[in-house]
Amino acid sequence: MPQVNDDAGRRLVLVGGVAVYQGTDEATTAVVAHQLLTSLAVIAGTSAVLRDRWQDISDDDRENMFRKLEICAVEAAQRLKDLARGCPTRV
Repeated sequence: MPQVNDDAGRRLVLVGGVAVYQGTDEATTAVVAHQLLTSLAVIAGTSAVLRDRWQDISDDDRENMFRKLEICAVEAAQRLKDLARGCPTRV
């Protein structure tokens, strides 16, 4: 696995093109990557449905779909922030 040092001199390991701090095991990284991909799939799918079927969707359903989009985006952003800081993430 290629290794690099960040600006603070901490050792980063590149796992599947993602830089994680040394000590984060590959299984944890794989789980986090899967969680990110799930969130992104929900965001992509839901936004496509909203775009393609806007007039067929009730106002209440649209509101629920936008809420789900926001939740998935916030969760994905938090996982990325945790990985970037070298903090443990929820798995």
